[in-house]
Amino acid sequence: MGGFGPDGFGQPSIFWFPSIESAMGRGGERQADPDNPDPMERFARGFGFEPVQKKYIFVYVRAVADDKDPTVFNNTEFVTASLREWAFVKMDFDREHPHQKNWGLAGPPACVTLDMHGNDWLKTNHLSIDALRGLVRNTPEVIARFETKLKIDFQRAVEALKADEARGVKALIGVASLNKVGYKEITDAQAALAEAAETWFKNAELLESATFEQAIAYLEEMVKLYRNTSPGVRAEVRIGRLENKRDSVPAAVQRLGKVLKYDARFLRREIDEAASLLEEISREGEAKIAAALAGGRAEARDALRKIARDYAGTAAGKRAIEELRNLE
Repeated sequence: MGGFGPDGFGQPSIFWFPSIESAMGRGGERQADPDNPDPMERFARGFGFEPVQKKYIFVYVRAVADDKDPTVFNNTEFVTASLREWAFVKMDFDREHPHQKNWGLAGPPACVTLDMHGNDWLKTNHLSIDALRGLVRNTPEVIARFETKLKIDFQRAVEALKADEARGVKALIGVASLNKVGYKEITDAQAALAEAAETWFKNAELLESATFEQAIAYLEEMVKLYRNTSPGVRAEVRIGRLENKRDSVPAAVQRLGKVLKYDARFLRREIDEAASLLEEISREGEAKIAAALAGGRAEARDALRKIARDYAGTAAGKRAIEELRNLE
């Protein structure tokens, strides 16, 4: 994790946390435990630094083959930062790693700065002293500016909601759709939006009892207004369900597939609901496949072709193609 410098004479070096999760665990106040001394505290005190609360995370993403840290990390400014308010984390590059996918990393090397909630802020693919120094020096200011603006925007949205509901909802959407976690203003805006959206969903249920077409058109307007917030994505899932009910299976699958591509860090419940509905639709397709195979060969081929088209992107669609190949 950390240790003596390369000269072997006890020069301070960066204390590397083994994971982002372990670094995030250093946020907030911590009670000292004499029976279980913290490695970070012990390491810092060993070099004459009194441990302080961590506020930021610096992630170094390296190539798997790199077994030595770049010499730039021996710089006194970075070593001191790692023993003070910054938690340094070292990771091997993995294009399938959820964090690295969210950061949009193309490859190693890369450095990304986070807050203690795990939100990413700045990044670079350069390991020059100036590039890394810019990350460490600029990140606190970028976060501070964001927090100041967030408080102002949320207060304005609350005031707008009191004066004009439509204008207030739009202002709240601007706050609620920010892809950051751990901020009270964002969660409060999301809660206010969810409350305001209930009227929309109740109206949609009334329209469903008339025609699916009217309900879908109404929900489409809701999607335009609420966009990628929870109510907007819930409306998309509802549209997918209605499309399936009116036998527009391709439209349903396409809509629900779109929902699956949203960021699960912020829309896990909605994504899970869409995935469950897609499985249900796929099972309906499987039943149609069984019925098709029970009939004549020519009729089965025609039915399987239609199922393959309608259920493309689902397990049923794939199986329809396989069964079709078996018949040809």
